[in-house]
Amino acid sequence: MSSLCVGGLLRGGLIVGLALSLCGCATRQGRDYGNILFPGANYFQVQVVTPDASLASPVPIADLLLLPPVGDVPENLTDGLQLTLWQELQQILPGAVRAPRPRGRYVPYMQTSNILMDDGRPAIEELVRIGKLAQASHVLLPRIIDYRAYHPQRIVMEWLIVDVNRGRTLLLLVGGLDVSEQRVLISADSYLRERKAKPYNTANLELLLRSPREFNGFAVAQAVDALRGRLTPDKSDPFKRVMESAEVREYLSDLQ
Repeated sequence: MSSLCVGGLLRGGLIVGLALSLCGCATRQGRDYGNILFPGANYFQVQVVTPDASLASPVPIADLLLLPPVGDVPENLTDGLQLTLWQELQQILPGAVRAPRPRGRYVPYMQTSNILMDDGRPAIEELVRIGKLAQASHVLLPRIIDYRAYHPQRIVMEWLIVDVNRGRTLLLLVGGLDVSEQRVLISADSYLRERKAKPYNTANLELLLRSPREFNGFAVAQAVDALRGRLTPDKSDPFKRVMESAEVREYLSDLQ
């Protein structure tokens, strides 16, 4: 074989190898965000309404009743989403969050038709009454405004916390995540590195991007993180239980 042919083959191999190596680098850059300094994104905005209209101090929560999610979410994912919500809320309100039993006493009153008005807005009076029935100090209603279960996943949520004693909205959290945005992918990568007990690998991120339940866990964790410092367990002054009054009994009979 002539030296010209050998030289041509060598140059061709070098070009192919360089191209493959560049492709590998591009792929690796697109998947591995571990070396990228990226500040935490504020995906969820929180509005807290307190008697003095101040956000300087956290709002004490004695007993938070977590209702099942309502809105644009598949029914087969509702129970898992509620469990994820409960687990994440325990991180900031340990021992202060409870959820109704799947077939418990209050479930018939928590149907979407009962707690959302015809225009889609939450019925605050109904949420207050449910809180009194369950003897809770506060009620949290998670509402899913928009949801796409599979890649590229998207979720837009509105969380409403009602003060049962005062009979009014205490807190509103609104926001959403869309994995088609690079900043969301970077946050998902960071979330997996912190949460997964097993050694991290890119397969974890691939699973999150393809599993509705994994994505829901990530989204809820980001929302709860936005509440840190805004809510605190009320340990100093336990909530005075609301006894069943004539008004409560009349409400039960009307629903039945």
